Amino acid sequence: MGDTMKSIDRIESCNLKIKKTSTTSKLCLWVVVLLLSVICLAASGCRAGETAQESRLRHKRILRVNTSLLLEDIDRFLMLDKPSGLSGHRLP
Repeated sequence: MGDTMKSIDRIESCNLKIKKTSTTSKLCLWVVVLLLSVICLAASGCRAGETAQESRLRHKRILRVNTSLLLEDIDRFLMLDKPSGLSGHRLP
């Protein structure tokens, strides 16, 4: 009778360990799912409603503005943005 009680106690302790492990694994699974969803949302950004054409137009506008700003900087560096201080007449 004593051996039977010991074996029942062992089975119950094993069941408790299995339940604890399954609860922990469920928690870990939820944490992993939450992290993956946050990473996916962060990677997608805030432009969920943008079509492909709108994206192309936005890229073209950004390139146009960046190019014009670069050309203005080059003109300023080469001093082409101001009129020359030289005389327009030829000297003898």
